[in-house]
Amino acid sequence: MTLAPVAVSCPLSEVRRKWGVPGITVLSSVYFSVYNEELLCYIQTGSISLAHTQDRLISLRRLVSRLQVMGIPCDIISPKQVAQLHPLVNIHDLVGAMHVPGDAVISPPDVVQALVTAAVHNGVQIFEGASVNHVMVEKGHVTGIETDRGHIECEYFVNCAGQWAYELGLMSEEPVTVPLHPCEHFYLVTRPLKQGLRPDTPVIMDLDGRIYVRNWQGGVLSGGFEKNPKPIFTEGRNQLEFQSMLEDWDHYEPLLSALLRRMPSLESTEILQLVNCPESFTADMRCIMGESAAVQNYFVLAGMNSNLLELDQSKTFYKPDWFDIVGAEVKCCKEAVCVIDMSSFTKFELSSSGGQALEILQHLCSNDLDVPVGHIVHTGMLNERGGYQNDCSVVRLNKRSFFIISPTDQQVHCWSWLKQHMPKDSQLQLEDVTWKYTALNLIGPRAMDVLSELSYVPMTSDHFPSLFCKEMSVGYANGIRVMSMTHTGEPGFMLYIPIEYALHVYNEIMNVGQKYGIRNAGYYALRSLRIEKFFAFWGQDLDTFSTPLECGREFRVKFDKGTDFIGREALLQQRQEGVCRRFTMFILDDHDTDLDLWPWWGEPIYRNGHYVGMTTSSAYSFTLARHVCLGFVHQYNENTGNKLVVTPDFINRGDYEIEIAGQRFKAKAKLYPFSSLFTQKKRKDEMELSSFQGK
Repeated sequence: MTLAPVAVSCPLSEVRRKWGVPGITVLSSVYFSVYNEELLCYIQTGSISLAHTQDRLISLRRLVSRLQVMGIPCDIISPKQVAQLHPLVNIHDLVGAMHVPGDAVISPPDVVQALVTAAVHNGVQIFEGASVNHVMVEKGHVTGIETDRGHIECEYFVNCAGQWAYELGLMSEEPVTVPLHPCEHFYLVTRPLKQGLRPDTPVIMDLDGRIYVRNWQGGVLSGGFEKNPKPIFTEGRNQLEFQSMLEDWDHYEPLLSALLRRMPSLESTEILQLVNCPESFTADMRCIMGESAAVQNYFVLAGMNSNLLELDQSKTFYKPDWFDIVGAEVKCCKEAVCVIDMSSFTKFELSSSGGQALEILQHLCSNDLDVPVGHIVHTGMLNERGGYQNDCSVVRLNKRSFFIISPTDQQVHCWSWLKQHMPKDSQLQLEDVTWKYTALNLIGPRAMDVLSELSYVPMTSDHFPSLFCKEMSVGYANGIRVMSMTHTGEPGFMLYIPIEYALHVYNEIMNVGQKYGIRNAGYYALRSLRIEKFFAFWGQDLDTFSTPLECGREFRVKFDKGTDFIGREALLQQRQEGVCRRFTMFILDDHDTDLDLWPWWGEPIYRNGHYVGMTTSSAYSFTLARHVCLGFVHQYNENTGNKLVVTPDFINRGDYEIEIAGQRFKAKAKLYPFSSLFTQKKRKDEMELSSFQGK
């Protein structure tokens, strides 16, 4: 087992977005420090990630920038330095590498034994060879399990069954979905070399060759991840606890060739064994970690594997090929009219026979949902810490029914949060209607003209006020929910169309829109528009630790609405004490769009030369002709490292730089967007400059 701070549990992007890398990194350090290093056979070898190409080297430079500000020693080294650290590596086709000296290898059996010893010492009972037959659930909570040795009462259950996690999830009274499947994973072990490797020889990760190599009892152990892996157990999972499958040298040949290209001296070394064993993978290669959405107190930890070879999934580091296309789409959104398909957005309907629907939403949402029928409210659903559990728009359809709209990746998350807080014996009805509606975002100053020709309802702001929803016919299709918002700060409308009318309405819009210069647009255009307007997005900029006060959304928190809501006390305390981080917009000044590397997310932010945070998202603003980055700024005590209150004055008085792959670019910090970006005909719903944070 290779122990690496950057790869404690799952890919870097997932760790940052869900939990924050620094916290996980510190946790891993503390976790292993509590055990005797000799007991774990802990050997600090370091690791070297090789780069064959300049693009791979840029990827590693980006990673180094992130790791260094987290206190993880690492650096980019030359091919000659690689040869000095590892005697077997062929460096002739390398352009550089990343060296992490603190990485280590440990013995998995010894780790397990150490955990068992510590657990038993603290009163834990361990039953080996016992089979779980059923997970008991009552009112949505875990109550116990049935095993082949009897019943065990428990309040919490953790499914960490590896390749069997999927089947185990189905053994619950309310099935828990664990989307993973095992594939064959190959690695070989050689006999000891004539000149054996030192125990502290660095682990090699040849990212472009898709292999890893480490010392193994004087020889080497090398495995990899081929481009076309072989799924196994397609007719049902293997029931054996331990099993090595048949060798497949033909399938392993590309990885063996990559190994011999990287370490030619191994060609005459005798191979002791080619091991073929199952390893589980998820569809997006990320681990599954956290509480199940279906059952409370049912936790899952599965899908972890050793595939760390894809450190960056983006296709380009510089100005992309689609730059001019997206620029034309943005221009059309600002001057004419565009259509963006946003059907993937999450859509729920919550209704009740009485006032229960309003009561539960008032308890869950920080904003006031007791508004007239037809009004739209942008609001957050907060947790007890005041962080964003969900970020959504809520439409009051009638006195007893609401339409809830959330980002695509909140579908399961938002559903789970709502179900957890709904009384079991209530008359509430919650329905996922995402599949029922096609969502078209009609953006631009001519959107009103297009809809005016397709409906009998006046579309002017006098008859169709901001943040308002009307059910109307468009192009003779009935039951379409038209909303005066675009999620971009530009004028326009969202159309939620019953799927049976979707193609017809789209064709009608495109036909009528020809005279107004209509065209299709995509999410890159949407991203550019929302980021230049300083609009935060859940899952990219906001997470469960971000509060409305930290990101300028206090105007969406109604402390005096007459109903206590989740997170209220935490926000009141934060308002009194002050925020320790603040959401900020950065405009890069000396960045050359054509020649310099582009920012993505996760770039370190420096204030007066000191690290103060990381970017959360970025985009090129075609209006400003500059790159715009969003991110949180912290303030730390230089002596203790403790966080301090971040005031607007602290933000405004600093000189800022954004580091991209080791190069720093000057940036201007702003707490409000440029008012010039908003058209004079804009709707007030998209913006409140006096207390800004957009949607």
